[in-house]
Amino acid sequence: MSSIKEWFMEWQKLIESQTDQRTKHFFMMSSPLPTIYITLCYLLFVLYIGPKIMENRKPYNIRKIIIVHNLIQVILNAKLFYDSATLGWFSNYNWRCEPYDRSPDGIPMKLTMVAYYYYLSKFTDLLDTIFFILRKRNDQVSALHVIHHGIMPLGVYFGIRFASNGHGSFFGFLNTFIHVVMYTYYMLAAFGPKMKKYLWWKRYLTIMQMVQFIAIIIHSSQLFFHNPCEYPMFYAWYIIVKSLVFLLLFRAFYKKSYCSKELRIKSFLKEKRIEKLENVIKSTSKRKQIMRPLANIYEVWRDLMDNKSDPRVKNWFMMSSPLPTICISLTYVLLVKSLGPKLMKYRKPYELRKCLIIYNFIQVAMSVGIFYYCCKLGWLTTYNWRCEPFNTSPTGDPYYIVVTCYCYYLSKFTELLDTIFFIMRKRYDQVSILHVIHHGIMPVSVWFGVKLQPGGHATFFGFLNSGVHIVMYAYYMLAAIGPQMQKYLWWKKYLTLLQMVQFVAVFIHSMQLFVSNPCQYPIIYSWIVALHAVMFFLLFKAFYKKSYVKKEETDKIINRLYTAQVLSPTSLKEHDKDSSITNRTNYQKLKNHSINNRTYHKRLKMRRLNIDPSMMRIFNNLHAAWLDLLENKSDQRNKDWFMMSSPFPTLLVIFIYVYIVKFLGPKLMENRKPFQFRKIIIFYNLTQVLLSGKIFYDACTLAWLSTYSWRCEPLDSSTNDIPMRIVRSSYLYYLSKFTELLDTIFFVLRKRNDQVSTLHVIHHGIMPLSVWWGCKVSPGGHGTFFGFLNSGVHIVMYTYYMLAAIGPHMQKYLWWKKYLTLLQMGQFVAIIIHSTQLFFYNPCDYPLLYSYVLLFHCLLFLFLFGAFYKQSYTKQKIKNINYSNEKKFDGEKTFKSSENALGKVEGKTNGRIEDTYETLNNRGYAKLGRQDSAKLVENLMRLLNKINTAWVDFMDNKTDPRVKDWFMMSSPFPTFFIVFIYVYIVKFLGPKLMENRKPFQLRKIIIFYNFIQVLISAKLFYDACTLGWLTTYNWRCEPLDRSTSDVAMKIVRGCYFYYLSKFTELLDTIFFVMRKRYDQVSTLHVIHHGIMPISVWWGLKLSPGGHGTFFGFLNTGVHVIMYTYYMLAAIGPHMQKYLWWKKYLTLLQIIQFVGVIIHSVQLFFHNPCKYPIIYSYFLLGHAFMFLSLFSAFYKQSYIVKKDRRIENLHDKTFVNHVKCENMVASVKYFEPPNGGYGWIVVIGGLLINMFNQSILSLFGLIFGGFFNNLNASKVRIALVMNLCSVFLNLTGLITAPLLKIYSPRQIAVCGSLFASVGLMLSSLASELFHIIFTYSFMVGVGLGLITPSIFMAISPFFTTKKARAISMSMAGTGLGQMLLPQIVRVLQAEYGSQMTILILGSMSMHGIVGALLFRSMGHHKMRIKRSNNECDEQSPLLFNASNSSDDEAENSQNENVCTKIFDRIYQLFDFSLLKSSRFLFLNFGLASVYTVSIDFQLILPFFLQETVNLNTNQTAVCMSVLAAFDLISRLTFPFILEPLKFSSRSTLMMGIVALGIVRSVLAELTDYTSLLIACAFFGYFRALTVVNHILAVSEYCSENCPAKLPGALGLNMIIKGVAVITIGPIFGWIRDLTSSYILSFHSQNILMSIVLVTWIIESSL
Repeated sequence: MSSIKEWFMEWQKLIESQTDQRTKHFFMMSSPLPTIYITLCYLLFVLYIGPKIMENRKPYNIRKIIIVHNLIQVILNAKLFYDSATLGWFSNYNWRCEPYDRSPDGIPMKLTMVAYYYYLSKFTDLLDTIFFILRKRNDQVSALHVIHHGIMPLGVYFGIRFASNGHGSFFGFLNTFIHVVMYTYYMLAAFGPKMKKYLWWKRYLTIMQMVQFIAIIIHSSQLFFHNPCEYPMFYAWYIIVKSLVFLLLFRAFYKKSYCSKELRIKSFLKEKRIEKLENVIKSTSKRKQIMRPLANIYEVWRDLMDNKSDPRVKNWFMMSSPLPTICISLTYVLLVKSLGPKLMKYRKPYELRKCLIIYNFIQVAMSVGIFYYCCKLGWLTTYNWRCEPFNTSPTGDPYYIVVTCYCYYLSKFTELLDTIFFIMRKRYDQVSILHVIHHGIMPVSVWFGVKLQPGGHATFFGFLNSGVHIVMYAYYMLAAIGPQMQKYLWWKKYLTLLQMVQFVAVFIHSMQLFVSNPCQYPIIYSWIVALHAVMFFLLFKAFYKKSYVKKEETDKIINRLYTAQVLSPTSLKEHDKDSSITNRTNYQKLKNHSINNRTYHKRLKMRRLNIDPSMMRIFNNLHAAWLDLLENKSDQRNKDWFMMSSPFPTLLVIFIYVYIVKFLGPKLMENRKPFQFRKIIIFYNLTQVLLSGKIFYDACTLAWLSTYSWRCEPLDSSTNDIPMRIVRSSYLYYLSKFTELLDTIFFVLRKRNDQVSTLHVIHHGIMPLSVWWGCKVSPGGHGTFFGFLNSGVHIVMYTYYMLAAIGPHMQKYLWWKKYLTLLQMGQFVAIIIHSTQLFFYNPCDYPLLYSYVLLFHCLLFLFLFGAFYKQSYTKQKIKNINYSNEKKFDGEKTFKSSENALGKVEGKTNGRIEDTYETLNNRGYAKLGRQDSAKLVENLMRLLNKINTAWVDFMDNKTDPRVKDWFMMSSPFPTFFIVFIYVYIVKFLGPKLMENRKPFQLRKIIIFYNFIQVLISAKLFYDACTLGWLTTYNWRCEPLDRSTSDVAMKIVRGCYFYYLSKFTELLDTIFFVMRKRYDQVSTLHVIHHGIMPISVWWGLKLSPGGHGTFFGFLNTGVHVIMYTYYMLAAIGPHMQKYLWWKKYLTLLQIIQFVGVIIHSVQLFFHNPCKYPIIYSYFLLGHAFMFLSLFSAFYKQSYIVKKDRRIENLHDKTFVNHVKCENMVASVKYFEPPNGGYGWIVVIGGLLINMFNQSILSLFGLIFGGFFNNLNASKVRIALVMNLCSVFLNLTGLITAPLLKIYSPRQIAVCGSLFASVGLMLSSLASELFHIIFTYSFMVGVGLGLITPSIFMAISPFFTTKKARAISMSMAGTGLGQMLLPQIVRVLQAEYGSQMTILILGSMSMHGIVGALLFRSMGHHKMRIKRSNNECDEQSPLLFNASNSSDDEAENSQNENVCTKIFDRIYQLFDFSLLKSSRFLFLNFGLASVYTVSIDFQLILPFFLQETVNLNTNQTAVCMSVLAAFDLISRLTFPFILEPLKFSSRSTLMMGIVALGIVRSVLAELTDYTSLLIACAFFGYFRALTVVNHILAVSEYCSENCPAKLPGALGLNMIIKGVAVITIGPIFGWIRDLTSSYILSFHSQNILMSIVLVTWIIESSL
């Protein structure tokens, strides 16, 4: 006994020494017995006594008590969470490791008190179960519920006794937040069944709790790898075990409650009301336990209001307390949800149209003011978008920002009138839950924002929100005008999308502070803003889905019912008739509506009397800025001219114009006959032609064809003769905009209202005001190019109008009406190009703001005119088709055909718009992601400045001065313009003009033209021979002679004439068009003639002589022969027998490009004359491009034709054979052999992967020394590798169409050739740019072509053994990663880095051999018998045949050309896959896995060498071990997993989990042996993710859309490329910022955890 006693005493002393003495004397903390006793009583009551007592009693109705209980729980947990955040986890605590602090005072003691209150809250949680018993809801007293509430008090007790703060308090920190959400749900549910429809998120509470336990497990587990704060591991074990127990229990509960097929959903729709609230708190002890936290909450609240709020707003109206705001919000909710509908129940709806217009206009004006000051005072001037601290200065801009925030707060109350107007108009359908919640929460939220932080980072929310409200209330104002505006308000749904985008932007802007917070902005406010944005995003997303997505689904169902003849055309017509009657009735009500003017003026007067001083200050600032603009920043020369002192006269004229043509004019002409104005209109148009001619003549003679520079023309503010004449011409152009308004008025007086289109009114309404601003600010210089072109276009346009007005007999000469619109669009395109060039090179320092205005102006008009063109000329064809169909068919068939035709066209158009909108959002999001840090923004701005400086230096100093002043050599713009006109003529205008004309007979002209071309080419070739290549020039290397000697200048002039000859060659294509020989206007032809003038311009501008002239030397020689052939062919058919050598012309051109390539490449190896290598790169790329184009043309024209004849004959024979066999009662069906020759194809893929794909893993080894010599940062290294991955994956843009056109064999050969050449050229690199071009671009594109082609070559040969075949082919990558590092080590020691890279490039040529082993299925298919009633569809992977019918071909001929192009692109790229959320979730995860894999491969060698201090040999061994086990895994895991029949996605998830664990372990190891073991495990599990990556895409396609596998592979590669360029650099940035590879590894694990959670949630939905 004594020994036992001694042991017990020692144990007690040990416990006493380990416990926290500060909590010893707290209530119920001296011993665990009271806690155990209470827990046992709780268990006894809920499991036995309670059910027995309630057995024969009715359930108690304690609804109000439960509401009060849950409210108290929400407040209590919110207080605990706030204290934990502000005192610990969001301020002083380290999330990596936090030791516990037993100091008796200060923050540690406060956190101990927080933990103690958390312990007491566990007893109040027990009431939850007791209420279930009293209400006889025994089904809710689950095992999970009882165990959880029974364990928690005792578990928290021991936590406080031993470690009341520090790392372990993370459990309570998360748990209190979860309880805030959970008890909020319980409180809302207690209000009754009416709240059930808003509480659909019950199941997500359990998911949230499970996520909580996972986060706690991860947070505690990290201490096993790294414990810098020496936190006791026993406590970490205790927390992990407890969290695991709860995770398993909650998982079982979730599975049973929500995933079981036998789940029964019980709903209680009736509850009795309780009359009194009895015995809320029965015992004094419980009252004390509750009152103590409430007292603390009150103290914290007073401290927050008195000390932590902004003193500048303390005494402002409604800012002393939130109670008035809360009271107004509650009154608002009560009014719109209860009182208002009851008051309006027996009343007619009010007519408030004019009130609504005024109200929305005021809202627009208010939002514009707030948005303007947010821009001026903050976000577009002084504020830092990365992180903006809070400025408490009582004066200057910070104070005005506070005033702006206060005005934004007040505007939230005026927005409440929006809902009240709905109630008064009895539009209850628009008073949605989203609407009420949004308007009810916003005033309170903004009050706290203004009270605590009226300025700084968080004001980004109000900045964006006010901008969105400008658009939103402008929409409401237009909608309130009347039903006639509905056709212009098709963009309603995009308002909701705009608001969702706003919340996403706010969320990203707030969350970036968690990564880096240089301005020390309080994180708690960022949390609040982020949660706010997430909540509203979810609400608006649900509203969008309900309002627009489900509506479209309903329309589809109706169309299907109609197609199935469930709905008849008659019923649909009756439905439409009823709808139109309703619409007419509503319109009549709005038409007869009026408002008392006196009441309106009274209200307006009262508002004026109650203007807030802050708003007056805002208006004063606006007025001062306006006066400064007019007096100091405008042009003083036209200050006193008529209508130039102020824009208000112009605005008034425009307003009167719009009012006349849209309202007054049609009303006046309603009962009148149209006026006859033919002679007046002729005279008017003649006057307009003369006026425009005068303006155009002045613009030519004074400026653009005389003294002005097309490149950049500065603004001349002098009063000299020519500048003043230009100013007067600009003013005359401004006045002409008013005479053009008569055009529309004539339409109205003639009752030609169909011609008063939206485009017409907008164009004529905007132009006077725009030109006024141009004349006021910059009446001259670069911006006058707009008026120069526009006046020229108006000459043509008003000439047309004048001829059309003469009479109907002129119509046959006016077939070119539609080309007027095209001419106007071409005008806007030219202005856009002319304005945009200043962003890259602005030598005259023209104000870029004016260029931005012009650019926006032209883009707006280009969009409007494009829409008008489509509406007027494209859709007209569709209407004609429908009309012809109505004539052919009658009755019900007629109705169906027209509806289906329109539905088909509209569906395609809507699909393209939606895809374009999603693409722009993804790009916008990716751009935001790339600007994630302030440092990155600074680097980007520095880079742009360098580019601008380099461009200026390039144009001024690096170009040849001898050709600077020659015709068309000062700028590339004229050349670009001519090429653009050429393409437009030969592809669009020419064929349209020749559509109804006979081909011209131009035989003699063509003979003469070709003869001239022969002479020009012969002369140029002769000069190239005599002056250079056959006399003095060195074929090995010829330097560039920039002297002005006689020979050098002759060579320069020869190059210039060669440049001019490229324009005479354009006539060749024009002759084809005029002769209607469109088959000869091939893609090659247009691309070649379109690119050559631009290319030769650059050659002449940079290096007119030297080594680069070899291209022109050969090209002129080839052209002598080519144009000789054309001249002989033009003589007549009798010459054809002598022209058998036509095909050899193409071969000669191909040989020419090969010669240029060889001649340019030799400089990379030996450059004795120091010729600039960049010019050789340019020539090489040029020659490679034309070589591929001419080779494709040669193959298409001379090789494929024979094959097509044979294939067509074979296809006909095969079809007849199948028909015969069908008659016999069975058909032969081909099936993959599941092996056979497929294994040879696998070997080919293995060879390609071994010598090409494994190159990526050698990046660190082969280029390490190169980057060390450059002193490149890890971000720049990551940039090279990530750009390689980007180009690799962005090749997906072309792989889908290529795989549908060419065979995988051809694509794999091209990819292998491209990768090997790129790798060999990278051995000659001396700068980072060279590596980016040769390695990132060339190798990346080559590997991008290889990857999908291997899979598409192997896949058709296999069914059940596909995973085995793919893994074996990918084993080549592992084999290469195992062998090549050792080979590299030996080669580097023997030959050095440069020769090593060259040898590796040569070795990668083996990929071509592997590609040649590929073969199509063809004769390797197995034939099986198949019954007639089985499906005859063939797998698209086995047959690449078209499914289009003859009818579809006929219909496609009638469709518009643009529609065909877009449809073809849509089908080629399979963009319809992007509509599937499952496909997007899958590819987001795959892209993240790929990005992490790439960055880990990049970082691992550096980690082993720099952090672990391994030498090169040891690093190579580690990489080889990793590759070896990767190889073993690829060869073994298919045999292991195939019997288990796991899906590819499940296998991929297992691999992600295993890699995350190994990656975390690897980050903490330093022992060489342990590292080898970890690398082995990592290599083995990596194969699971690599192989199943592409199989997961294939698995998705096989289940949903087998025919779209090539498109799915291409889109997958594109998404991976976007992920690499956005997410990839972040890991390198983390490494450079923290100087730790370990944190980079852990950040990769975090991303993988997000992917797993996303996939799990997506699969459970």
